[in-house]
Parts: sequence; structure tokens; C-alpha cells
Amino acid sequence: MLGTGNRRIRRGTTVQTVKIICRSDVLKKARIAESPSFIEKILRSVIRDKKTIKISPWMSLTERKILPAGAEKLEVFHSIELADYVSVIALDEKGRIPLVCQFRPAVESHTFELPGGLLDDGETPEDCAKRELFEETGLTPLGPFEPLPCLLPDTGRLENRLWGFFTRVRSSVSPDWIGERGVELLFVTRSEFQLMINGGQFRNAQHVAIVGLALVQGYPILSEK
Repeated sequence: MLGTGNRRIRRGTTVQTVKIICRSDVLKKARIAESPSFIEKILRSVIRDKKTIKISPWMSLTERKILPAGAEKLEVFHSIELADYVSVIALDEKGRIPLVCQFRPAVESHTFELPGGLLDDGETPEDCAKRELFEETGLTPLGPFEPLPCLLPDTGRLENRLWGFFTRVRSSVSPDWIGERGVELLFVTRSEFQLMINGGQFRNAQHVAIVGLALVQGYPILSEK
């Protein structure tokens, strides 16, 4: 056992104390599961066939025939192969967060989002973050792009990754910037941003996850520090 601790959580009007236990055998299994040799063995023993069908320039459909543990018949699973997502959460010189608003046909509504886009072939996630930030907002960075832990957007259906970055930017838009059609830039204070998240106006799940990662990493996204 590596350690224990207590955490107080609120359930309705009741505050409960939950004991948190960190077991070494659990961590050991997690490390084994992440090792290349372990993953290679699992893939050899489970995936029996795989084929990919190009649907559009932006995505492909992958079909895998899987033999689950203890099963005798193959099962078919489908997933979508597409470019990695890259998003940036930033603070400007006035302590505001730049967001973009655009119409998303998939959900048939306008959504508030972090600046970002798709990773181009041969592009690094950081270069993509810099490019997308300028293309969508016209803002230039004041410091480095700090990487956040890479995420898997949807392990059941999507094969891509989500890369997030934190940076600080200038408050003024570059005079050389030509905005993208249909993409509107807006600045919100940190208190307004928190209200948008709590009220469901900022509801892109992957971007909410990036906000959470930034908070865990200690970036002052929702505070005035």
C-alpha cells in the first residue's frame, strides 16, 4: 500500500468522509497495461481482422473482427479514424478567456468552444495549436504553449487523440488577421466562463475536459489569481 487519505465530499446536505486508498498492486497492473509488449500481446490475441474504408477526406470507417476472451465466435466492431483534435485555453492580458462561437451542423446549433481544430499531416500538436489560435482569433501568444495531458476523446468509437495547451495571449487582435467565415471571437471573464460551464452554455465535453486538466495543472482558469 502506497498511501491513504481522507476526502470530504458533499452529497445533498450531507457531508461524508471518504477514505482514499492507493494500492501498489493496482499501480503495478496499470504500468504493465501501458507497456508496449503487453499491448502487442493483447492485440495479437484479440484482433483477428481489420479493414478501413475511406468515407471522406476527413474520416475513415474501421472495421475490426474481435475474438473476446473466452468466446468462440468473432464479433464485429466499428470505429472512426480521423485527425487528432487540438485545442487551446488561453488568458489575455486582462485576464479574460478567448472563446469562439460557430454553427455546428452535427448538433444543429451554435456552440461556444475553445479555439482549436484538426492536426494536419506532418504537423506537431503545438504547431497546430499556434496555427489554430491565430486562424480563429487573430491573437498572438505572450509566452510558451504549455502542453496538457493528452486525452482519448471516445474510446468506444473514435481512434484519435485530443491535445490541449495553455498559453497567455495579447488582448488585441493582430492587424494582419482575417477571420474565418462563420467563426465569431468573444472574450469572457473567468467568472463569466464558470457561469457558462455551470449553466450548460459551454458544453463541448472535450473542451470542458481541457478546462479540468488546466485546473488540475494549476492554471488560474476560473480564479482571479
